[in-house]
Amino acid sequence: MAAYNSSRGSSTHPSRTASGREPSHREAERSSMASYQSARTAQREARADFAASVEAAKASLSGNAPTSQPSMLDGGRVEPQDGQPSAREAETASMAAYTRSQVMASLPAAPSARQAEIDSAQALSRYRSRQAAVAYQAATTPIGSYTPDKLGWHDYMTTNMVCEAGLSCSVEEIADQLARYSVPGQNPAIPVENGDLCLVYDPFEGIPAGYIQTTVSADNLTITNTTLPVHVFYDGQITRTVWRAPDGSWHVTTRGIGNNVVPGMNKINEMFGPEIFDALDRQMRENIERHHRGERLLSN
Repeated sequence: MAAYNSSRGSSTHPSRTASGREPSHREAERSSMASYQSARTAQREARADFAASVEAAKASLSGNAPTSQPSMLDGGRVEPQDGQPSAREAETASMAAYTRSQVMASLPAAPSARQAEIDSAQALSRYRSRQAAVAYQAATTPIGSYTPDKLGWHDYMTTNMVCEAGLSCSVEEIADQLARYSVPGQNPAIPVENGDLCLVYDPFEGIPAGYIQTTVSADNLTITNTTLPVHVFYDGQITRTVWRAPDGSWHVTTRGIGNNVVPGMNKINEMFGPEIFDALDRQMRENIERHHRGERLLSN
């Protein structure tokens, strides 16, 4: 409309017709309107051109981009020269790349294989550090020094009668029997002595569990088994004490305490420890009763 208004309001340099005369007011108005329509057409074409670029970018993201774009100037197709993309194709590719980058930037970043490897190595390092701390604590703590304040603490106790009052077991007999039934899996034919190193076996499955060191008290009525580092329940201690009740019967009290080095073994220890030594006490009682039955038969 600027050209139209200018033609109506200014006559400093009026256009001339082909015959050289001054154009009439109507001719000037028609010329201005033609210029205005031409500008409007160019504007519509520019908008259509932009819309086509957007559609091409969307098609590029979906993998359906056209190989070339029609020119808005002549309505035909502009073929690339010498294998080079046309200006329209270059513009479309640029917009597609920009849109793709914006979409990718909005997605959450997945950890790379390298980052996953680093995370795994760090987790393993933390685990080994904890294990090293436990091992150092066990190595620097004297055997027999146990406390609930340390890792792997366990404490259990069980008591069983091994000789009823009617059998009138002597102190010497009970001390001898305790030495034969002090270590799980022990051969009763070989009683333990003070300072012995004994290999412990699972009394139910016969599987070796490791070595213990045996300490026998001066009166032979208390035997202590201390686990060594090669024992599955290291670090811990079992104390078995035999005592006589007021009615004359004999009983064995077993107490197990310690700080197991292997994580979780203290729970297993507390769960199965009493059962293992209950079985050992039953074997001891049965052996005592067999001996007394044999003595009665011989005396008769």
